Amino acid sequence: MTVDADLDDLGFSKYDETAGWTALEGPFTIEVGRSARDVEFEMTL
Repeated sequence: MTVDADLDDLGFSKYDETAGWTALEGPFTIEVGRSARDVEFEMTL
């Protein structure tokens, strides 16, 4: 099984008036599906 994902950089960022957009620290958990066969993995961006 192959899962391809396009992730929006802003979804993993925060805005600060002084620093501007900065990336949030991971790892992040991404869940795919809604059944007993759900796929879950972590990745560092």
